[in-house]
Amino acid sequence: MPLFDYWHEGNISADQVAAVLTSIESYIFRRLIRGMQSNGLNKLFATLFSDLKRHVGLEKDYVEIINYLLLSKSESSRFPTDGEFVENIETRDAYNLRQQTKYYLFDRLENQDSLERVNVIEGMQEGRFTIEHIMPQTLSATWKKELGNGYQEIYDRWDNHLANLTLTAYNSSYSNKSFHEKKTAEYGFDHS
Repeated sequence: MPLFDYWHEGNISADQVAAVLTSIESYIFRRLIRGMQSNGLNKLFATLFSDLKRHVGLEKDYVEIINYLLLSKSESSRFPTDGEFVENIETRDAYNLRQQTKYYLFDRLENQDSLERVNVIEGMQEGRFTIEHIMPQTLSATWKKELGNGYQEIYDRWDNHLANLTLTAYNSSYSNKSFHEKKTAEYGFDHS
């Protein structure tokens, strides 16, 4: 909140505030995906603005200062590396994340760089949008055949991972259909 006061006083631009918030958002989200504990972050955020102000006299790039402060944290408050984040986003059970985390994740995937904003969170809360497993949770004989001899290993590797999930309003019509059927159906993956 002090950052917004600082902005209202004319000490920082709206673009800089947005960039600082983006850095903080990345910090929190990376930690969430990494499965890091959040206890202790209240102290970090309580002192972050005062830490920022101590560095302001040295340079005026608030975003670089915030990034430096977040990246310099260690142990339980540290900023996960790109490698750690990539590893966890690829291997984490995304289907069973906390509901609020799933809302955030799928909203950002849908709307990050889009000029057409879709209200993903409201759609998920109201049940209009659901998370569909591309490769279904229960493999049919057709799916087993399509996946080949190593179907169980493939299933175990990808079942609840983000790469196997999509947000859709057509979940019930997809069911356990083959990948080809899901892909080419009316409103199927080819049209997504």
